[in-house]
Amino acid sequence: MMLATSQADAIVSGATSSASSALRPLLQIVPRLPDVNTVSSLNIFDLEDLETGKDRELFLADCAVIPNPTSEQLADIAVTTAALRYHLTNTKPYVALLSYSSKSVTSKDPTVAKMKAATKMARNKARELGIPMEIDGELQVDAALDPITAKAKKIDGPVAGHANVLIFPDLHSANIASKLVDTLTRARNYGPILTGLAKPAAEISRGASATDIFSTAVMVASQAIDHKLLYPTDNSDDLNEDVTLL
Repeated sequence: MMLATSQADAIVSGATSSASSALRPLLQIVPRLPDVNTVSSLNIFDLEDLETGKDRELFLADCAVIPNPTSEQLADIAVTTAALRYHLTNTKPYVALLSYSSKSVTSKDPTVAKMKAATKMARNKARELGIPMEIDGELQVDAALDPITAKAKKIDGPVAGHANVLIFPDLHSANIASKLVDTLTRARNYGPILTGLAKPAAEISRGASATDIFSTAVMVASQAIDHKLLYPTDNSDDLNEDVTLL
């Protein structure tokens, strides 16, 4: 209620309750953003690049909300996740919509068709909103993340091998992947952070540490600050006020 009435700028919940109990009041009380039909979630992993030693942030979605999203919902998830990456990092998002195949011309699997359709919709939506991002799909995760693998599989384009936003076909794959990365790498993990709501919010896991909670709070607090204030010397195209909250 404090969030909905602007007595608070952002909220972090879920550390002491089930996911459904933490999500339900947010979905019931906080309105969605204009032009956004889907509320979803993402996890941010702060990893170290094995070749350069530099930090590499990966945004994974949707890890906590929609069990089996449609093409339209996946397009919303892709655009809102990329917009939040742009807002938090001030770097261009490279979005890969994932599947078990890469650019298949023979597969008749409905999941593959769903990811292909979602890619086209996401590109159109990003273009309409004026959000700077690159989107491609369907891609296997190794072709999305590793340039050598992408080249070997003859996958071209700016996203191949350079993806920093990964969109999964369903909640099963996204949740399993996020927990697998978290458990095996012990990388810094922020989220799940909700996207699509008019106010910044996060619904974290009951397994979150004090560091995870604090870091996620910093992320949603940054969401509440206008992009121009976060990056006052940035000369890139500005997003409008509504999109910066995504």
